[in-house]
Amino acid sequence: MSLWEFERHARGASLIHRVDARVKLTALLFFILMVTSLSGAGWTMALYAALPLLATGAARVPLRIVILRALAVIPFAAMAGLFLPFIPPAYGDTLIPLGPFTVSGAGLARFAEVTSKALVCALCVATFSVMTPFSATLDALRRFGAPPAFVLTLSLAYRYLFTLREEAARMIRARDARGYAGRGLAAAMVAGGMVGALFLRTHERGERIYQAMAARGFTGAASSMPSAPLQAADWVFLTLSAAGIALIRIAAL
Repeated sequence: MSLWEFERHARGASLIHRVDARVKLTALLFFILMVTSLSGAGWTMALYAALPLLATGAARVPLRIVILRALAVIPFAAMAGLFLPFIPPAYGDTLIPLGPFTVSGAGLARFAEVTSKALVCALCVATFSVMTPFSATLDALRRFGAPPAFVLTLSLAYRYLFTLREEAARMIRARDARGYAGRGLAAAMVAGGMVGALFLRTHERGERIYQAMAARGFTGAASSMPSAPLQAADWVFLTLSAAGIALIRIAAL
């Protein structure tokens, strides 16, 4: 998948697509703050999950893409809360036997809370990424005063991931074209050799990219166009989104 294919839905023409990236990033950070400050996972979390889904429908973006991107976070969230069910039980807590182990009801509830929060936040981040080009996100970070070195590193890493993926895909096609059908230990040895070769190619390509950038006068500072002032539609979107997020949080008190 190329960079253009990955961001094809981020260049839409809906009202949400046209909202300034700074406004959408502010709403995203406020959303994450409110979700992570919740205690417990119930109907409030369901309402928060509905907000990015409604935004996805209003922007006419395929819901499947948003959900698939959000689900990529689940393994990391599960690993982060893996030991929560095994926390020492409190007095009167329900104990559930699980093979040679015993888990507590409070620990399971805490695990469900952490996982649901991670999924809801990932759903909102995925919605934001589908509706906002990454270049606009970087520009918003720059306007908010993020360190220039951080923004530049993030930009180069993001773009280079797709180059690295294309290089790996070419190596796999070359391997399969030679009739490769290894299994077991032989397949692991071949995969290890491919990873080593990919690392060397990555290093060489990085050197060539830097030389090309230096030849074009790159001094280590990214340049950008002056940002346009926020329009009335941007302020309306920010006000409505912040009010909706805050009302749900207040209702949970």
